[in-house]
Amino acid sequence: MKTRLPYVAVGGFALQVAIALSACAQGPAQGTAPSTIAIENTGATNLTGWRVLVAPGGAASWTEGARSGHDVLPPDLDTKLARDVAAARPLAALPPGEGCMKSVSFGTSTFVSADGDKSPDLGCTSGRAGRALKSDVDAVAFFLHLRNLVREPFHPLVPESFSNGRP
Repeated sequence: MKTRLPYVAVGGFALQVAIALSACAQGPAQGTAPSTIAIENTGATNLTGWRVLVAPGGAASWTEGARSGHDVLPPDLDTKLARDVAAARPLAALPPGEGCMKSVSFGTSTFVSADGDKSPDLGCTSGRAGRALKSDVDAVAFFLHLRNLVREPFHPLVPESFSNGRP
């Protein structure tokens, strides 16, 4: 009997570790407040993208093209964003929109991620939770004055020359 007790204790510990690792692999449960929220707009062929990291309390750091900065979101916006991210979990399971077509040159994609869980493109998501997150992201971008800028340097296309005289 003495030899089985250490085995049971070790086995029980291994089971607890396995359960904890399984919970971590699934990501935080719905309703759990995120630690840091990342918002990323990919930009497009002709447009710059931007990224925002929002810490609990609303401290935000951002990059847009060659610019970057720090600011603090208004408390009501920070609270709404955190609440909507928590309510939408798992973010990866948000329903995609039907028939979402985008231009290669100007079609951007915007994602929210928190604690390893990433949403589909919010510009193409459907459902109340996806629309709430899209509204929050738009409000954060507006507050921080972020937008997709035309990529620089912009050079107009050089006129073609035709050696044989035909267009």
